Amino acid sequence: MKNEQRTEIMIIKRSWLSAVQVCVFLLALAFVSCHHPDDPPPPPPEPDPGKRDYVWSLDTLNHPDSYQTDMEDIWASSPTNVYVVGQNDRASTGVMYRYRGAGWMPVKLHVLDGGLINTGFELHAIYGFDTARIWSVGYKLRSNPNPPPNFFDSTFIIWFDGTAWREEPMERKRGQLLAIWGANAGDVWAGGTNGNLYHYTLGTWARRRDIDSTVFVLSIRGFATDDIYMTSARSLAGPDSAGYYMVYLNHWNGQIWERVDSFANVSGVWKFGRYLLTTDGHQLLSSLYGIYRYNGGCSWSSLLQSEQPLRIQGSSSKNIYGVGDYWRVFHWNGTDWRQIPTTITDMGLFTGVWSDNKETFIIGHNGRVTYIMHGK
Repeated sequence: MKNEQRTEIMIIKRSWLSAVQVCVFLLALAFVSCHHPDDPPPPPPEPDPGKRDYVWSLDTLNHPDSYQTDMEDIWASSPTNVYVVGQNDRASTGVMYRYRGAGWMPVKLHVLDGGLINTGFELHAIYGFDTARIWSVGYKLRSNPNPPPNFFDSTFIIWFDGTAWREEPMERKRGQLLAIWGANAGDVWAGGTNGNLYHYTLGTWARRRDIDSTVFVLSIRGFATDDIYMTSARSLAGPDSAGYYMVYLNHWNGQIWERVDSFANVSGVWKFGRYLLTTDGHQLLSSLYGIYRYNGGCSWSSLLQSEQPLRIQGSSSKNIYGVGDYWRVFHWNGTDWRQIPTTITDMGLFTGVWSDNKETFIIGHNGRVTYIMHGK
Protein backbone atom coordinates (compact mmCIF):
# COMPACT_ATOMS: atom_id res chain seq x y z
CA MET A 1 0.00 0.00 0.00
CA LYS A 2 2.82 2.36 0.88
CA ASN A 3 4.61 1.51 -2.38
CA GLU A 4 1.47 2.35 -4.38
CA GLN A 5 1.12 5.72 -2.60
CA ARG A 6 4.79 6.50 -3.22
CA THR A 7 4.37 5.70 -6.94
CA GLU A 8 1.33 8.01 -7.22
CA ILE A 9 3.25 10.84 -5.54
CA MET A 10 6.16 10.44 -7.99
CA ILE A 11 3.79 10.54 -10.97
CA ILE A 12 2.14 13.73 -9.64
CA LYS A 13 5.57 15.37 -9.12
CA ARG A 14 6.70 14.49 -12.64
CA SER A 15 3.47 15.86 -14.13
CA TRP A 16 3.87 19.04 -12.12
CA LEU A 17 7.49 19.46 -13.22
CA SER A 18 6.49 18.91 -16.87
CA ALA A 19 3.80 21.59 -16.59
CA VAL A 20 6.25 24.02 -15.00
CA GLN A 21 8.82 23.34 -17.74
CA VAL A 22 6.24 24.00 -20.48
CA CYS A 23 5.22 27.29 -18.83
CA VAL A 24 8.85 28.40 -18.51
CA PHE A 25 9.47 27.54 -22.18
CA LEU A 26 6.39 29.47 -23.35
CA LEU A 27 7.34 32.51 -21.25
CA ALA A 28 10.85 32.48 -22.65
CA LEU A 29 9.49 32.19 -26.20
CA ALA A 30 7.12 35.11 -25.64
CA PHE A 31 9.95 37.20 -24.20
CA VAL A 32 12.25 36.48 -27.15
CA SER A 33 9.59 37.07 -29.81
CA CYS A 34 7.89 40.12 -28.32
CA HIS A 35 7.98 43.19 -30.57
CA HIS A 36 6.91 46.64 -29.53
CA PRO A 37 4.58 48.21 -32.11
CA ASP A 38 6.62 51.44 -32.09
CA ASP A 39 9.88 49.67 -32.94
CA PRO A 40 11.12 50.34 -36.50
CA PRO A 41 10.81 47.41 -38.93
CA PRO A 42 13.96 45.38 -39.45
CA PRO A 43 16.07 46.54 -42.40
CA PRO A 44 15.71 44.56 -45.63
CA PRO A 45 18.53 42.15 -46.42
CA GLU A 46 21.44 43.58 -48.37
CA PRO A 47 21.31 42.69 -52.08
CA ASP A 48 23.98 40.40 -53.45
CA PRO A 49 26.91 42.02 -55.30
CA GLY A 50 26.37 42.28 -59.04
CA LYS A 51 27.54 39.20 -60.90
CA ARG A 52 30.36 39.60 -63.43
CA ASP A 53 31.60 36.08 -64.13
CA TYR A 54 29.15 35.56 -66.99
CA VAL A 55 29.77 33.48 -70.07
CA TRP A 56 28.33 35.62 -72.85
CA SER A 57 26.67 34.47 -76.06
CA LEU A 58 25.40 36.60 -78.94
CA ASP A 59 22.12 36.21 -80.85
CA THR A 60 21.05 38.11 -83.97
CA LEU A 61 17.45 39.01 -84.82
CA ASN A 62 16.51 39.81 -88.41
CA HIS A 63 12.82 39.85 -89.23
CA PRO A 64 11.96 38.00 -92.48
CA ASP A 65 11.55 40.18 -95.60
CA SER A 66 12.72 43.25 -93.67
CA TYR A 67 15.88 45.27 -94.10
CA GLN A 68 15.53 46.84 -90.67
CA THR A 69 14.86 45.06 -87.35
CA ASP A 70 15.44 47.46 -84.46
CA MET A 71 14.56 46.35 -80.93
CA GLU A 72 14.21 49.26 -78.51
CA ASP A 73 13.19 47.82 -75.14
CA ILE A 74 13.26 44.61 -73.11
CA TRP A 75 11.28 43.22 -70.18
CA ALA A 76 11.17 39.81 -68.50
CA SER A 77 9.47 38.07 -65.61
CA SER A 78 12.27 35.48 -65.53
CA PRO A 79 15.18 34.33 -67.71
CA THR A 80 12.79 31.97 -69.48
CA ASN A 81 10.13 34.58 -70.21
CA VAL A 82 11.82 37.50 -71.96
CA TYR A 83 10.28 39.97 -74.43
CA VAL A 84 11.89 42.54 -76.73
CA VAL A 85 9.92 45.10 -78.76
CA GLY A 86 10.67 47.48 -81.61
CA GLN A 87 9.94 47.88 -85.29
CA ASN A 88 11.00 46.96 -88.80
CA ASP A 89 10.64 48.65 -92.17
CA ARG A 90 7.83 46.41 -93.40
CA ALA A 91 5.07 49.05 -93.69
CA SER A 92 5.83 50.55 -90.27
CA THR A 93 5.21 47.28 -88.52
CA GLY A 94 5.86 46.76 -84.84
CA VAL A 95 7.86 43.66 -83.97
CA MET A 96 8.08 41.59 -80.80
CA TYR A 97 10.19 38.55 -79.95
CA ARG A 98 9.96 36.18 -77.01
CA TYR A 99 12.65 34.02 -75.42
CA ARG A 100 11.52 30.99 -73.42
CA GLY A 101 14.85 29.42 -72.61
CA ALA A 102 15.92 28.32 -76.08
CA GLY A 103 15.89 30.63 -79.11
CA TRP A 104 14.03 33.83 -79.93
CA MET A 105 10.65 33.45 -81.60
CA PRO A 106 8.59 36.22 -83.24
CA VAL A 107 5.30 36.92 -81.46
CA LYS A 108 2.15 36.92 -83.57
CA LEU A 109 0.80 40.45 -83.28
CA HIS A 110 -0.57 41.34 -86.71
CA VAL A 111 -3.66 40.01 -88.41
CA LEU A 112 -1.53 39.04 -91.43
CA ASP A 113 0.62 36.86 -89.17
CA GLY A 114 -2.24 35.25 -87.26
CA GLY A 115 -2.51 37.90 -84.53
CA LEU A 116 -5.36 40.25 -83.56
CA ILE A 117 -3.88 43.69 -84.36
CA ASN A 118 -4.00 45.56 -87.65
CA THR A 119 -0.68 46.68 -89.13
CA GLY A 120 0.65 50.21 -89.25
CA PHE A 121 2.15 50.57 -85.76
CA GLU A 122 5.47 50.60 -83.92
CA LEU A 123 6.43 49.66 -80.35
CA HIS A 124 8.80 51.65 -78.14
CA ALA A 125 8.53 50.24 -74.61
CA ILE A 126 7.27 47.22 -72.67
CA TYR A 127 6.54 46.53 -69.00
CA GLY A 128 4.74 43.81 -67.09
CA PHE A 129 4.29 41.92 -63.85
CA ASP A 130 4.06 38.22 -64.66
CA THR A 131 3.51 35.91 -67.60
CA ALA A 132 -0.08 37.08 -68.19
CA ARG A 133 -0.14 40.82 -67.42
CA ILE A 134 2.12 42.74 -69.80
CA TRP A 135 1.72 46.00 -71.72
CA SER A 136 3.62 47.50 -74.66
CA VAL A 137 3.27 51.07 -75.98
CA GLY A 138 4.13 52.98 -79.14
CA TYR A 139 2.09 54.57 -81.89
CA LYS A 140 -0.34 53.62 -84.62
CA LEU A 141 -0.96 55.30 -87.95
CA ARG A 142 -4.40 56.94 -88.08
CA SER A 143 -6.07 58.41 -91.14
CA ASN A 144 -7.15 62.04 -91.20
CA PRO A 145 -10.25 62.49 -93.39
CA ASN A 146 -10.06 66.29 -93.32
CA PRO A 147 -8.42 67.96 -96.30
CA PRO A 148 -5.74 67.37 -97.15
CA PRO A 149 -6.22 63.70 -96.24
CA ASN A 150 -3.14 62.22 -94.62
CA PHE A 151 -1.92 59.95 -91.85
CA PHE A 152 -0.68 60.89 -88.40
CA ASP A 153 0.77 59.11 -85.38
CA SER A 154 -1.59 58.35 -82.51
CA THR A 155 -1.11 56.80 -79.09
CA PHE A 156 -1.19 53.03 -79.00
CA ILE A 157 -1.20 50.40 -76.22
CA ILE A 158 -1.42 46.63 -76.47
CA TRP A 159 -1.65 44.09 -73.65
CA PHE A 160 -1.08 40.38 -73.18
CA ASP A 161 -3.77 38.47 -71.30
CA GLY A 162 -1.86 35.21 -71.10
CA THR A 163 -3.18 33.95 -74.42
CA ALA A 164 -2.96 36.71 -77.06
CA TRP A 165 -1.94 40.34 -77.53
CA ARG A 166 -4.86 42.74 -77.89
CA GLU A 167 -5.20 46.43 -78.63
CA GLU A 168 -6.38 48.48 -75.65
CA PRO A 169 -9.55 50.58 -76.10
CA MET A 170 -8.67 54.15 -75.15
CA GLU A 171 -9.15 57.82 -75.94
CA ARG A 172 -6.46 58.42 -78.54
CA LYS A 173 -4.38 61.52 -79.00
CA ARG A 174 -1.84 62.51 -81.61
CA GLY A 175 1.71 61.54 -80.86
CA GLN A 176 3.60 58.53 -79.59
CA LEU A 177 3.98 56.75 -76.27
CA LEU A 178 7.61 56.28 -75.23
CA ALA A 179 7.51 55.08 -71.62
CA ILE A 180 5.50 52.76 -69.37
CA TRP A 181 5.74 51.65 -65.72
CA GLY A 182 3.41 50.46 -63.00
CA ALA A 183 3.50 49.97 -59.25
CA ASN A 184 1.25 46.93 -59.70
CA ALA A 185 -0.89 45.37 -62.40
CA GLY A 186 -3.84 47.57 -61.44
CA ASP A 187 -1.98 50.90 -61.48
CA VAL A 188 0.09 51.64 -64.60
CA TRP A 189 1.31 54.87 -66.26
CA ALA A 190 2.30 55.52 -69.88
CA GLY A 191 3.56 58.74 -71.47
CA GLY A 192 5.14 60.17 -74.60
CA THR A 193 5.19 63.04 -77.08
CA ASN A 194 2.80 66.01 -77.29
CA GLY A 195 1.95 65.88 -73.59
CA ASN A 196 0.60 62.35 -73.84
CA LEU A 197 0.03 60.83 -70.40
CA TYR A 198 -2.28 57.92 -69.57
CA HIS A 199 -3.17 56.19 -66.30
CA TYR A 200 -4.53 52.65 -65.99
CA THR A 201 -6.79 52.08 -62.96
CA LEU A 202 -9.92 50.02 -62.36
CA GLY A 203 -9.28 48.13 -65.59
CA THR A 204 -9.39 51.23 -67.83
CA TRP A 205 -6.88 53.53 -69.50
CA ALA A 206 -7.75 57.21 -69.04
CA ARG A 207 -5.96 60.15 -70.67
CA ARG A 208 -4.57 62.62 -68.17
CA ARG A 209 -4.29 66.36 -68.74
CA ASP A 210 -1.55 67.08 -66.22
CA ILE A 211 0.98 68.38 -68.76
CA ASP A 212 0.57 70.54 -71.85
CA SER A 213 1.19 69.49 -75.44
CA THR A 214 4.64 71.17 -75.64
CA VAL A 215 6.12 68.70 -73.16
CA PHE A 216 7.00 65.08 -73.91
CA VAL A 217 7.35 62.33 -71.33
CA LEU A 218 10.66 60.46 -71.38
CA SER A 219 10.72 57.94 -68.53
CA ILE A 220 8.55 56.80 -65.60
CA ARG A 221 9.66 54.85 -62.54
CA GLY A 222 8.52 54.72 -58.93
CA PHE A 223 8.34 53.03 -55.56
CA ALA A 224 4.58 52.87 -54.87
CA THR A 225 1.27 54.03 -56.32
CA ASP A 226 1.69 57.40 -54.56
CA ASP A 227 5.44 57.79 -55.02
CA ILE A 228 6.31 57.92 -58.74
CA TYR A 229 8.85 59.97 -60.71
CA MET A 230 8.75 61.07 -64.34
CA THR A 231 11.24 62.87 -66.55
CA SER A 232 9.92 65.16 -69.25
CA ALA A 233 11.32 67.83 -71.57
CA ARG A 234 10.34 70.84 -73.65
CA SER A 235 12.26 72.14 -76.66
CA LEU A 236 13.62 75.64 -76.12
CA ALA A 237 12.42 78.25 -78.60
CA GLY A 238 14.66 80.67 -80.49
CA PRO A 239 16.96 80.71 -83.51
CA ASP A 240 19.97 79.45 -81.54
CA SER A 241 18.18 76.89 -79.40
CA ALA A 242 18.13 73.90 -81.75
CA GLY A 243 18.91 70.77 -79.77
CA TYR A 244 18.47 72.44 -76.38
CA TYR A 245 15.77 71.55 -73.90
CA MET A 246 14.29 72.30 -70.53
CA VAL A 247 14.36 69.00 -68.69
CA TYR A 248 12.04 68.35 -65.76
CA LEU A 249 11.78 65.87 -62.90
CA ASN A 250 8.15 65.37 -61.86
CA HIS A 251 6.70 63.57 -58.84
CA TRP A 252 3.29 61.93 -58.36
CA ASN A 253 2.09 61.90 -54.74
CA GLY A 254 -1.10 59.96 -55.41
CA GLN A 255 -3.14 63.05 -56.27
CA ILE A 256 -1.15 65.45 -58.51
CA TRP A 257 2.03 65.64 -60.55
CA GLU A 258 4.47 68.30 -59.32
CA ARG A 259 7.74 69.51 -60.82
CA VAL A 260 10.47 69.02 -58.23
CA ASP A 261 13.56 69.88 -60.30
CA SER A 262 14.56 71.20 -63.73
CA PHE A 263 17.49 72.48 -65.78
CA ALA A 264 18.35 73.68 -69.29
CA ASN A 265 21.03 71.75 -71.15
CA VAL A 266 22.36 74.83 -73.00
CA SER A 267 25.70 74.67 -71.14
CA GLY A 268 26.26 71.09 -72.27
CA VAL A 269 26.24 69.91 -68.65
CA TRP A 270 23.46 67.54 -67.62
CA LYS A 271 22.18 67.70 -64.05
CA PHE A 272 20.22 64.47 -64.53
CA GLY A 273 19.18 62.47 -67.55
CA ARG A 274 16.35 61.10 -69.60
CA TYR A 275 16.10 57.59 -68.16
CA LEU A 276 15.07 56.64 -64.61
CA LEU A 277 15.70 53.60 -62.42
CA THR A 278 14.42 52.86 -58.92
CA THR A 279 16.20 50.29 -56.74
CA ASP A 280 15.84 48.76 -53.27
CA GLY A 281 12.73 50.76 -52.44
CA HIS A 282 14.54 54.04 -51.83
CA GLN A 283 17.13 54.92 -54.50
CA LEU A 284 16.26 56.96 -57.62
CA LEU A 285 18.85 57.03 -60.40
CA SER A 286 18.89 58.78 -63.76
CA SER A 287 21.07 58.54 -66.86
CA LEU A 288 21.96 60.09 -70.18
CA TYR A 289 25.43 61.65 -70.43
CA GLY A 290 26.36 59.92 -67.22
CA ILE A 291 24.59 58.27 -64.29
CA TYR A 292 23.23 60.35 -61.41
CA ARG A 293 21.69 59.63 -58.00
CA TYR A 294 18.83 61.79 -56.69
CA ASN A 295 19.42 63.10 -53.18
CA GLY A 296 16.07 64.86 -52.82
CA GLY A 297 15.03 68.45 -53.44
CA CYS A 298 17.22 69.77 -56.27
CA SER A 299 20.34 67.81 -55.35
CA TRP A 300 22.00 65.11 -57.47
CA SER A 301 25.28 63.20 -57.21
CA SER A 302 27.25 62.17 -60.28
CA LEU A 303 28.10 58.45 -60.18
CA LEU A 304 29.56 57.99 -63.66
CA GLN A 305 30.45 60.36 -66.51
CA SER A 306 30.01 59.41 -70.17
CA GLU A 307 30.65 61.19 -73.47
CA GLN A 308 27.94 59.04 -75.06
CA PRO A 309 24.30 58.57 -74.01
CA LEU A 310 23.62 55.75 -71.58
CA ARG A 311 20.40 53.98 -70.72
CA ILE A 312 20.21 52.72 -67.13
CA GLN A 313 18.60 49.51 -65.91
CA GLY A 314 19.27 47.04 -63.12
CA SER A 315 17.87 44.74 -60.46
CA SER A 316 19.26 46.30 -57.27
CA SER A 317 21.57 49.00 -55.93
CA LYS A 318 24.45 46.54 -56.43
CA ASN A 319 23.55 45.37 -59.93
CA ILE A 320 23.21 48.35 -62.27
CA TYR A 321 23.94 48.61 -65.99
CA GLY A 322 24.46 51.65 -68.17
CA VAL A 323 24.42 50.80 -71.89
CA GLY A 324 24.54 53.00 -74.96
CA ASP A 325 26.22 54.09 -78.17
CA TYR A 326 29.20 52.29 -79.68
CA TRP A 327 28.20 49.08 -77.86
CA ARG A 328 29.34 50.42 -74.50
CA VAL A 329 28.33 48.53 -71.37
CA PHE A 330 29.13 49.76 -67.87
CA HIS A 331 28.33 47.71 -64.77
CA TRP A 332 28.14 48.59 -61.07
CA ASN A 333 28.51 45.63 -58.71
CA GLY A 334 28.17 47.56 -55.46
CA THR A 335 31.90 48.37 -55.29
CA ASP A 336 33.06 49.85 -58.59
CA TRP A 337 32.09 50.61 -62.17
CA ARG A 338 33.61 48.43 -64.86
CA GLN A 339 33.26 48.50 -68.62
CA ILE A 340 32.29 45.10 -70.02
CA PRO A 341 33.97 44.25 -73.36
CA THR A 342 31.80 43.21 -76.30
CA THR A 343 32.56 41.36 -79.50
CA ILE A 344 30.36 43.45 -81.82
CA THR A 345 32.50 45.41 -84.30
CA ASP A 346 30.07 47.36 -86.52
CA MET A 347 28.55 50.75 -85.63
CA GLY A 348 25.47 50.69 -83.41
CA LEU A 349 24.11 51.11 -79.92
CA PHE A 350 22.64 49.17 -77.04
CA THR A 351 19.08 50.16 -76.14
CA GLY A 352 18.13 48.09 -73.10
CA VAL A 353 19.06 45.61 -70.37
CA TRP A 354 17.28 43.09 -68.20
CA SER A 355 19.05 41.32 -65.36
CA ASP A 356 18.11 39.32 -62.27
CA ASN A 357 21.76 38.98 -61.21
CA LYS A 358 21.69 35.35 -62.33
CA GLU A 359 21.27 35.95 -66.05
CA THR A 360 21.51 39.17 -68.06
CA PHE A 361 20.21 40.18 -71.50
CA ILE A 362 21.52 43.28 -73.31
CA ILE A 363 19.82 44.36 -76.56
CA GLY A 364 20.89 46.78 -79.29
CA HIS A 365 20.88 47.34 -83.05
CA ASN A 366 22.93 48.78 -85.89
CA GLY A 367 19.96 50.09 -87.87
CA ARG A 368 19.57 46.81 -89.75
CA VAL A 369 19.68 43.88 -87.31
CA THR A 370 19.30 43.49 -83.56
CA TYR A 371 21.97 41.93 -81.36
CA ILE A 372 21.24 40.33 -77.98
CA MET A 373 24.04 39.56 -75.56
CA HIS A 374 23.02 36.83 -73.11
CA GLY A 375 25.09 36.24 -70.02
CA LYS A 376 24.76 33.10 -67.91
